[in-house]
Amino acid sequence: MNYILLAAYNEAQNLPELFKDFRNQNWNFEYKVILVNDGSTDDTKKIIEGFQSSLPVILINHEKNKGLGQALLTGFSYLNGKLRDNDTVTALDADNTHPADRITQMLEKNAAGADIIIASRYCGNTEQLGLALHRKMLSFCASTLLRLVWGIKGVRDYSCGYRMYSGRILNKLFRKYGNRLIEEKGFASTLELLLKASTVGDKFAEIPFTLRYDKKLGKSKMRIFRTIFRYFALMWNIKRAGS
Repeated sequence: MNYILLAAYNEAQNLPELFKDFRNQNWNFEYKVILVNDGSTDDTKKIIEGFQSSLPVILINHEKNKGLGQALLTGFSYLNGKLRDNDTVTALDADNTHPADRITQMLEKNAAGADIIIASRYCGNTEQLGLALHRKMLSFCASTLLRLVWGIKGVRDYSCGYRMYSGRILNKLFRKYGNRLIEEKGFASTLELLLKASTVGDKFAEIPFTLRYDKKLGKSKMRIFRTIFRYFALMWNIKRAGS
């Protein structure tokens, strides 16, 4: 089974277009969408329920907003115990900035042996449409520094949350970390998961993709300077715990 994991907080404007993107794909594989509604106060829950008759969506609700990290943990924990080693889980943003057509290429990399496949902004022919220049530069500098300090073979984009995980590596991660798999509450949680995955596996790959920030409706929820600070605090903490 191929699972798609979404964490949504007030994404009523963006989810319809993302779901239409799913429906427009000519996928030849079976999939289920695990969607964690993280305490949204808009019509997110209503929008999701409206698509459940046409898409295989499993809805999990947080009564209150807990942050991206806890929403992802809820989704992964729901799958814990259900995943076979040859299953996959693809996490992508619910704001319609991550094109669903990359999933097919990720599956090809998975079939070739990769346990984590990252949709990367820094390999091959890529673009970041609609993103402010300072955001592009800060993300690039953060990923460059993380690559220099941590150095996961085959990884150039450390902060993009658009990733496919094999069931094999997620099962190993749950055996090692249990409910401490994700402890960060905010956007640094995606880096936490990548760094922890590097402690149990070494088969990483990237594919190029175009970030479609121009399609996002509404304001960004990321506080970029706070997130970058958490990146490096997190890296230090994980290195120290492993030493």
